[in-house]
Amino acid sequence: MYLHGENGNEKAIEKTGEDNQVVILVATSGDTGKAALEGYCDVDRVKICVFYPNDGVSKMQQRQMTTQEGENVAVCAIRGNFDDAQNGVKKIFGNEETANLLDERLINTPAVAVARATEVTAVMADISCRALYDSLTLFDNFDPKVAENVRTLEDKADMYEDALGSYLVKISGKHISAKDSKIVTELLHCIGDIERISDHALNIAEAAKEVYDKGIEFSPKARADIEVINKAVHEILQITIDVLVNSNIERAKQVEPLEQVIDRLKIVVKDGHIKRLKQGECTMELGFVLSDLLTNYERISDHCSNIAVCVIEISHGSFDTHDYLNHLRTDEASEFNQMYLDYKQKYY
Repeated sequence: MYLHGENGNEKAIEKTGEDNQVVILVATSGDTGKAALEGYCDVDRVKICVFYPNDGVSKMQQRQMTTQEGENVAVCAIRGNFDDAQNGVKKIFGNEETANLLDERLINTPAVAVARATEVTAVMADISCRALYDSLTLFDNFDPKVAENVRTLEDKADMYEDALGSYLVKISGKHISAKDSKIVTELLHCIGDIERISDHALNIAEAAKEVYDKGIEFSPKARADIEVINKAVHEILQITIDVLVNSNIERAKQVEPLEQVIDRLKIVVKDGHIKRLKQGECTMELGFVLSDLLTNYERISDHCSNIAVCVIEISHGSFDTHDYLNHLRTDEASEFNQMYLDYKQKYY
């Protein structure tokens, strides 16, 4: 925050009504670092630290920052690029958020801590869902703000995974009931898949940005194909979150048949692209983008399958995904096949 005039930054802090010391963290690629340090140099009740990529700024920029006078200023070089510096700052703020949600004192009452971890896992799942739903809108109407929000949500999902993983391990070290032990095991298995869904959402957003920046367009048929698989991915994610949050075993059985349909849709859409390519109705460049997009859709559905299978198996007192899926798919008279046919008819 910069205000013109003498002691402008002190006055800015006074306007907020903040009584505590203010710590400002800045990530810079070099241009703004010196200005930020100079602007808050020796401002009362303020400390400022600027993070910059060690090999990503000029010698002059580095010298300007490291020689800045002031008792309340600091600089820190990091390995990596500007994005790494920026993500590091975001994680520092994000850790405070997760610390507030996951109160360490609750671990002394494990049943309460397990309930809290379950609630926070639901929050994390919602974050990944919002990232994916936002990313799916970007091909029809690319909005840089929406794309940036996908990145922010993906960063937040990373932080939640780290915090929840540590919290759940601490709970597991306590004397907990068999029921709570099952829940902790389930959550530990699932949070990685939830986080990976947000990673794929970011991949989709980046693919949409590539299409937008290059000014390329999918053919009407390709758009129609993408819309179909979008809807299937949207549905499998909705079912999966219900399964995870509500331990809905019956709905969990719907995930694997739909995952199989999404796998098949990927092949169908790729075959359609090859046909259009031969007819001169599409380009190789769009084909690369489409392939990346379909791969992300397929992997999202795989993570949904992992979550659903985990919930089912742990509810049965075991965890052998390979055996479970083999049994599921080889029973020709099973309800799995009927659900598969229903989804196939819906989306083909």
